[in-house]
Amino acid sequence: MLAAFVPSKAQPLGFAMEAFIPANLTAKIGDTVRIPVGVRRVSAVAQQLLIDSCRFTFRFNPTVLVPLRTQPFDTLYNANNLMESGITVRVNRRLRENDELIQIPMLVCLGDVDVTEISIDRGLQGYTFQIFASGMPNGFTLQTVSSGLLRVENAVWNGILRTVNANSGQLSMTISPNPIANASTIELGVGNLPTPPQLGLPSLVLYSANGRDVPLIGLTDIIPMNFLGRSSLSLRFQRGNLRGAHYARFTYGPYSITRLVVFE
Repeated sequence: MLAAFVPSKAQPLGFAMEAFIPANLTAKIGDTVRIPVGVRRVSAVAQQLLIDSCRFTFRFNPTVLVPLRTQPFDTLYNANNLMESGITVRVNRRLRENDELIQIPMLVCLGDVDVTEISIDRGLQGYTFQIFASGMPNGFTLQTVSSGLLRVENAVWNGILRTVNANSGQLSMTISPNPIANASTIELGVGNLPTPPQLGLPSLVLYSANGRDVPLIGLTDIIPMNFLGRSSLSLRFQRGNLRGAHYARFTYGPYSITRLVVFE
């Protein structure tokens, strides 16, 4: 649903625009998709402006979509496990209606859900999509934006349905640093759940983007041995020869939580 455009002194009605991401994008796991971001409605006054740049916050599900590393999107690529990241796009031209500002390349990875919201309509400080134009050093903010949904058609990894994040309970997992250049620390916690092994032995498994198990030497065996009777655990591990986007899945009894891990 589109929010109402509210004109103000900083953004008079004559400069009105609508920012958007097309809805109902479809893709299969393993596909590379390019998420277009653009402006749909551009008033006659706004079409006369020479646009320098635009700035917005891009939101996505990091366990469904992985940004591909490209020069304009290093900030997005390095967003760790956050669901949003601020992006500045250089434009240097005039805009027309239904104009495309940029395409964000992403890899469709997990099959735990068949649809994920892709949004530019909520920044860290509210609804923001800011345009900077020649002669307007303070720019103006668009409050009329829409989101798209990316539908995953074959929600399986390697032929097997993998359910992740369906029931995380009180589980927690942080990976720092992430992306990982050499080594990283994984911190795991079961929160207020009974301490292991009351719900069984906890496990930590690393998956590639296509769902194949990837061995982390010694790490999987350390989890059940060191977690017994404890509610949290911190482990240090080396990257080894791993490269690219992977997923770490921490499971305890009926609960599981998954985090995107990027090996540089």
